[in-house]
Amino acid sequence: MLSNAGVYAIRLKGTRRAYIGSSIDVKARVRRHRKMLSENRHSNRHLQSAWNKYGSERFVSELVKRCKKESVLFWEQRYINQYRSCECGFNLAPLASSNGGVKYSAKAIAKLKASWTTERKAAMSVFTSAQATAQWASLTGRQRQRMLKSMDRTGYRHTAAAREKMVAHWTSMTGKQRRMRLKNIDFTGRLHTEATKKKMSAAAKRRWAHFHEQRAA
Repeated sequence: MLSNAGVYAIRLKGTRRAYIGSSIDVKARVRRHRKMLSENRHSNRHLQSAWNKYGSERFVSELVKRCKKESVLFWEQRYINQYRSCECGFNLAPLASSNGGVKYSAKAIAKLKASWTTERKAAMSVFTSAQATAQWASLTGRQRQRMLKSMDRTGYRHTAAAREKMVAHWTSMTGKQRRMRLKNIDFTGRLHTEATKKKMSAAAKRRWAHFHEQRAA
């Protein structure tokens, strides 16, 4: 039974194509992966596409290595390299990294909030953008194609529950609220100021950096 800390693989039967991951609670992590895949809302579009194509019965979840929680990333990286799961499998990021499970005290949280000034935010934006640029430059053409494909939401299908919520929200709006919503969506002919363009550019860079961090987790 999959449990405790370790490295796991979600593998396509009959092949060496696999998604390699690690967790301090492998059983819970694998269960969450399979739940999201079955609901067609997994963040890894490459793995989701294969799941939809071959079906859940063609995938098997395996405990590859049981280890101490302090060394899960070391072993995850080792098995990513061994399986070549980024080049030939379903991993999007070539490096194993995570900050999952880190807990801060109330005093530490208050100190972090106090230190999070406007100047520091701006500096962090530049730093993370530089990181994202460096990571992008280190990827091969195939890895870049996979990453871009995972970001493409074309053809994404919402679950029945999500569609019901959206319909209920839309029907609860007044005619004026609907017109305002549609007006906000339509950007035809709209010109942004230079200050707004700079803000949008900075926000896009932060999102791109955050995307890299999430894929590397």
